[in-house]
Amino acid sequence: MLRHPAPRLIALVALLLAGCGGPPPPTLTLPAAPATGDAAALAKAATAFYTAADPAGMRAAVEAAKAAGPTTALYHELAATLARFEDRERDELDHLVLGLLDPGGDAPLYLLNRLVTLHWTYAERARLVQLFEALRRSHPRADVRATAAWMASHSLHIQGQTAAQAAAVAAVTGQLKLTVIGTWDNDQGKGFDAEYPPEREIDLSKRYTGSRLEVGWRDDLPEDPRGKLHLHAMMEPVPWQVAYGVAGVQVKQAGDYELRLSTTDPIKVWVNEVLVFAGSRLASWSFDGVVVPVKLRAGTNRVLIKTAHGESGAWMLVARVTGPGGEPLVGDALVQVKADAAIAEGEKPVERPFSEETLIPRAVEGVADGPRKGMLAAAFTEDVGLAVPRVKIAEALSQAYPDALLVRWLKAAALWDNQERGNTSDLLNDLSERFGAELPLLALKQARFWDQQNLREKARRQLTALWQAHPDRDGAAFALADLLEREKWHEERCQILEQVDARQPGLEHAREALAACYEALRFYPRAEAIYMDLLKNLPNSYTALKRMHWLRQGNDDYQGARAFAERWAAAWPHDREAWESLGETLRRARDPAGARKAWGRLVEMAPMAAEAFDRLARLAMQGGDRAQAISLWKEALARDPENESLANRLQYLAPEKSGPWLADVPDEDALEAAVRQRETVKALDGTDLIYLMDDEVTSLAPDGSTINVVTLVAHAVNQAGRDNLTQMSLRSSRARVMHAFAVDPLGRRIEASSIRGGVVRFRQLGEGSTVVLQYRVDQRPDGYLARFLARQWWFQAPGVQTVVSRWVLWAPKGTTFLEEGRGDYQHEQVEKDDQVRVTWMARDTPPVLIEPAMPTLSEVAWHVAVSSVPDWDTFWRWEKALLQDAFRTSPEVEALAAALAEGAKTPAEKVARIHAYLMTNIRYQQDYEGHIAGVKPHAAPVVMARQYGDCKDKAVLFITLAKLMGIEVHFALVRTRDGGPVRLKVPMQQFNHAIVYVPAQPGIPEGRFYDPTVDALDVDVLRHDDQGTLSLVFNPLNDQHAWRPIPYQDASVDTTLADTVLQLAADGRAQGEMELTAHGRVGSIFRRAARNPNQFGQLMQQQVVRTFAGARLEGHQAMQVTSVLEPARVQLSLSVPALARREGKELRLKPPIEWSPQDWFGLAERQHPVLLGSPRTLRWKVTLELPAGAKVKRLPEAVELGTDCIRLKRTVTAREGAIVSEQEVQMRCERVEVKDYAAHRAMSEEMMRRLDEEIVIDVGRVKAPKATAQR
Repeated sequence: MLRHPAPRLIALVALLLAGCGGPPPPTLTLPAAPATGDAAALAKAATAFYTAADPAGMRAAVEAAKAAGPTTALYHELAATLARFEDRERDELDHLVLGLLDPGGDAPLYLLNRLVTLHWTYAERARLVQLFEALRRSHPRADVRATAAWMASHSLHIQGQTAAQAAAVAAVTGQLKLTVIGTWDNDQGKGFDAEYPPEREIDLSKRYTGSRLEVGWRDDLPEDPRGKLHLHAMMEPVPWQVAYGVAGVQVKQAGDYELRLSTTDPIKVWVNEVLVFAGSRLASWSFDGVVVPVKLRAGTNRVLIKTAHGESGAWMLVARVTGPGGEPLVGDALVQVKADAAIAEGEKPVERPFSEETLIPRAVEGVADGPRKGMLAAAFTEDVGLAVPRVKIAEALSQAYPDALLVRWLKAAALWDNQERGNTSDLLNDLSERFGAELPLLALKQARFWDQQNLREKARRQLTALWQAHPDRDGAAFALADLLEREKWHEERCQILEQVDARQPGLEHAREALAACYEALRFYPRAEAIYMDLLKNLPNSYTALKRMHWLRQGNDDYQGARAFAERWAAAWPHDREAWESLGETLRRARDPAGARKAWGRLVEMAPMAAEAFDRLARLAMQGGDRAQAISLWKEALARDPENESLANRLQYLAPEKSGPWLADVPDEDALEAAVRQRETVKALDGTDLIYLMDDEVTSLAPDGSTINVVTLVAHAVNQAGRDNLTQMSLRSSRARVMHAFAVDPLGRRIEASSIRGGVVRFRQLGEGSTVVLQYRVDQRPDGYLARFLARQWWFQAPGVQTVVSRWVLWAPKGTTFLEEGRGDYQHEQVEKDDQVRVTWMARDTPPVLIEPAMPTLSEVAWHVAVSSVPDWDTFWRWEKALLQDAFRTSPEVEALAAALAEGAKTPAEKVARIHAYLMTNIRYQQDYEGHIAGVKPHAAPVVMARQYGDCKDKAVLFITLAKLMGIEVHFALVRTRDGGPVRLKVPMQQFNHAIVYVPAQPGIPEGRFYDPTVDALDVDVLRHDDQGTLSLVFNPLNDQHAWRPIPYQDASVDTTLADTVLQLAADGRAQGEMELTAHGRVGSIFRRAARNPNQFGQLMQQQVVRTFAGARLEGHQAMQVTSVLEPARVQLSLSVPALARREGKELRLKPPIEWSPQDWFGLAERQHPVLLGSPRTLRWKVTLELPAGAKVKRLPEAVELGTDCIRLKRTVTAREGAIVSEQEVQMRCERVEVKDYAAHRAMSEEMMRRLDEEIVIDVGRVKAPKATAQR
């Protein structure tokens, strides 16, 4: 086994080791020539290393590489990787350094990027700066020189070497000083493809409506000495936002150049108004991670960059222009000019933008094909945050090298980062169990995975065992310390960190972690001593400066705190927290002018952020300037409209100036007037409650947040109404109640008995009592389609009569509302100053009367649905962003597709097999890791690995499998019938289901919908509540969407047949058999029930009783209850004690049928349509074998009755010794309208009369019943 290289490998390392405590190390220079070695043997060793099946094979390959080229970059790359897996971080660092000293290495950027992920000691940092400087000066590749200069700049900045740092960052040539603007909405990534004003025009003088306030172009940006643009420091809001940066550049010669970008987030790039790059999956910072070849025109060119930030994390951007290969443009070859300068004339290329996939081969250009190239490509995708491409690379390598240990680890890590935790768990468990003892990194990663799965005790045991087994290595110690910190076991944590700190003097991470642990134990002097040691070696240490400021301020040492805060702000001038902390220290030190200046700098840095305005307002109030404080707080509230506490404070300080919308809120006089109306309002039929006032006033902010004042004055007409008023729920537990009291029938006012947990309870209520409830609730933007408002207002409700129902909505001028409603309500819209006021109101609305089988409330009650989403395209951009990468495939998914397709003769048969598989093998289960998971599907491989998923997960897997079989299938959003119809005029998230649409194509002559969420339903039957709806269908092949109606299936599709043969005895008893054949809903019921024999038996007993009153189930057999490709069939044996009644010498019975139209047409008249459900056919065939000597005396006549919606057909015939009754009912439409109800009811009465007709049998000469039954 490899251990620490002796004596730190070679004399050159000794040179690099010179650092703190000794004379300055001499300037390092790179060797002039590449390291020599046996190239073929090295290549062979690399292949053996990356394909080794176990640690022994990895070590053997490293030894072979060492023998073939001990000073080559390739040997040190392999040795560093082995050291990493063996948790030998110091050895890994050594090998990375030595690998970079070989100028002939083919992957120097990989080595550099690995190097900066490690923990360094003070001494190591000093020698690494020497290495970076040597690379910057002498490396043959320009991109390596620039990267080394960038890294040197960062390290030198922390070390406080200002001049050297400035020289290093100056060597990173071609950096563009961007003029920026923002922010705009990027909810769930939809802003990436949304067109905002900078994509239409570049006019630096213009201002536009942003996410919250008006925004303009800025070039007074907070400077990071290292060259980064920190958008999170200057923009607000930050989560899920879009910003733009633009620059003008002048070049002397037209030709080929490179645009090199470093970004934390997805970006789009335009050069001279042509889109040249679109990377929607980028998610991690890597210097020069995005390299885009571009053609520039001689003269002025314009670069526009769109950056789309996600939910959290830093938001940074750097852009620079170089020659090909990163070669610097010297002198006046590149000059930056105003961003809106006129673009030089030139040929406009065809818009064929590069994508993030094109970055990958470029990153490994020059590396020989083979497993190593794949591993290096995967490392690059990890660096820039391309999770899905990394998985694809891992899967391709896994197929080529299924036993390779490192490839299997790569696949586990890639799946883990892509949130595919099921397969990750299996791979990690196997790797750790087999190799974790020899390669501690695998055991460390498994412990981390367990911790994330909330298996903390299991993780703690593993880490403790690892640390005890390898006390000389740091990985387990740091991981265990982190876990103990979350447990708040600080004593044990500090003991571990003390040991690491003693063993590794000057290890920066250990020093910082130990100081933080001492702080947790309130050992502040010990913590200070460590922080001061950090500052001695790293004068600009961010953590040490910040913590020392806090510690000194906590001790009321404002002079010391100020000194550290000023150092903090000077070293990190782009950090908002530094200026905020400096201002607070000055305020406490009674230096309001100094505090005002510090917070003024904060305003300049982030003018859209609320913090500085709030701080300045508090300072003004503290100084007695109330008017200034109110003015500043208004600015703060405009930037943070969700701040309920601040809104309340402003309302308290200046209620008359809190916004025109408050004038619409009913005051106490209006409440008293509403109560008095109870004396004159007469209750209508069906009324339990009278809403004397049902009112809401809403103020909508630009970011989609709202302030709402809800007012309800409700009068109890009867006991049911009183019970509804006793306990009333608020819209939010954070609501601020303004009025909550009752007025009894005698006029006494009684305050609410309790207000807590979002519930108001009233006491001493009786019939005739009136409740008054008014509260304010401030709501954040909707979790779906943030920034937009989508809401319904109901003017009617069951049992509720309303005197006046009103919703007043105030919004910024220019806001457009789309609406769709029902009922006799009024709409009014007016503009007032910079606001628009919209009112919806209805008066004297009757209660909604509840009837059996009535439509949904949205189809019968007065209401209005309102949305500020401008169109369905906007909605679809949001939905499309949610579907990004959902249709990803994997080897497992591909294997499943091949297995399902094997032997299938037609595309239709393949689709049926996919549908059957999803129903049978993928269980319906909702697993929402967060709020957005309710609408964002998991990727197909995740669903397959879990073997469960919800509707959208199943739809995604269906589409992915079909695509692999060459079949086109679309994603379909549905609002099921029980949710009411889709409101086409109101774009909003109103869907509650997702299914798939298979369009017509070769082999599938007619398109149709499939719902893979059903359980055990025949494949050609669509779930009943999907039918008759309107679907928004998305074609993932061309990114197009369209509305498509989902028709009702014909009544012949969903069928059930009960075929019964009974032997009738002379006393009216019967026995025999029933065969049930079900295709559709009843078939699904049978198949599901058959999984539990006991429940299945109960279901069959219920079945025979529904058809034959008093029948007993004697036995049952499931003939076919597994396949969904053919109808379900069940055989029953039954006996009926009284099938017919005996009247003298006659037996009388009605032809058995399990159906009655009275279920729908029992009411004399209706106010609402009656719902029949989706079309279906029910059939009953009963063969009565008569006792010997019996004669048929009378049979019911044949019947064929019905309407367009319901048909009844019956024939009863006699044959030798038997009577055969065949009856069929078809429900052909989903509902009967009110205008057609009377005719249908009359028809139902006729049907009932005919169904009451009896079979009459003469049994006077019958001597004995038959003994056995025959079919």
